[in-house]
Amino acid sequence: MLIILNKWITLINNFNYQFLLLTILVMLALSCENKTITNQFFINGKYKGNDDTKLRLVYTDIDQNLVIDTIPLVNGGFTAKGFIQDITFAKILTLEDIPNRHSRISFFIEPGETQIELESGAFENANVSSGNTQIEYEILNKLERPIYNRIDGLILYRDSILNKQYDDKNSKVLLKRKKEISHEVQNKLDSIKSIRLNFSTENPNSLLSGFYVGLMYLRKLPIDSLMYYNKRFGENVKKSLFGKMLEQGLLEKSITSKIGDKAPSFSLKNVHNETVKLEDFKGKYILIDFWASSCVPCRKASPKLNNLYKKFHPKGVEFVGITSDSQISTWKKAIAKDKTTLWHHLRLGKESTSIGMKYNVQIIPTYILIDTNGVIIGRFNSSSDNNLNLISLEAKLESLFVDI
Repeated sequence: MLIILNKWITLINNFNYQFLLLTILVMLALSCENKTITNQFFINGKYKGNDDTKLRLVYTDIDQNLVIDTIPLVNGGFTAKGFIQDITFAKILTLEDIPNRHSRISFFIEPGETQIELESGAFENANVSSGNTQIEYEILNKLERPIYNRIDGLILYRDSILNKQYDDKNSKVLLKRKKEISHEVQNKLDSIKSIRLNFSTENPNSLLSGFYVGLMYLRKLPIDSLMYYNKRFGENVKKSLFGKMLEQGLLEKSITSKIGDKAPSFSLKNVHNETVKLEDFKGKYILIDFWASSCVPCRKASPKLNNLYKKFHPKGVEFVGITSDSQISTWKKAIAKDKTTLWHHLRLGKESTSIGMKYNVQIIPTYILIDTNGVIIGRFNSSSDNNLNLISLEAKLESLFVDI
């Protein structure tokens, strides 16, 4: 809106002030009217549990801003409302616990009313009454649930291995088993991905197909696959928010920094105000972590990244954090607090826009893996509630050193 107003202000210098001011006011009035009539959603919910529980609603609003609202519970019920551009993916989670399948729910909201019934500690069994996209989503969730249960079991078993002390003989056997578990987890994730993409292929007019291709797997699919889906999708999907995201993704992937591309060069200052270049790491594997001190998922991923550093740095992987922080003091405090001082930390500064565009960073955290020849071999966008992207990253790193 500010950009639009700035353009109008420029025109005011050349045309009649009163006429243009009236035009602006009419446009704003129409915009507000459209929001009220066609774009507002209402959530009416029931909650079985303690009214002291704090819930948080996360969604993308009509202006494509990420909204995080705290929802108060009153007599076992809750309400929420807002404005959305189109059918939108949303989450409700508790504030008290680390989010997991039992304390968060993902669902679709559409303009109009959505009914939700939640039970403490069993959010995965929630009852959501919305539109047809939500119904399709729940059908696929039932197919995926046994696979996710298996993934949870594998992760618990793998963590139990990590938390125990073993002698040298047993440690080699268990290390091998841990690698096998990581590969099995990745195979399970791939099977879930196949379920969703098969659905997208068979249902080209479903908005859920647009969601899977245009949002969830947009960064993970090669450009030829995206073009295939974009050609098949119906006009309703192409005109939706997810369809527009797919179109934008196709444009971005045609530009730069795809898997297989040469990693763009950079020259940035580190915490000691020394210049560090990509070329300084020539002949080594490099993991770049695009992050910021204000990014909650970025900070939550720090312990896991620490573990990955301790495991793979001795094998030749350099970890490089690149922040978008404007305040140097805030940046340094976050590094110290997260105990990530062991690896390289660089700040974008005035280079923020150009390097972000060169590496096609659309969301943080974004992890980019570069091989010893300077070629991008992996992109991992954001940290999901179950750290699945970090698990995929670890599996990729594991695969680099299978014979070591």
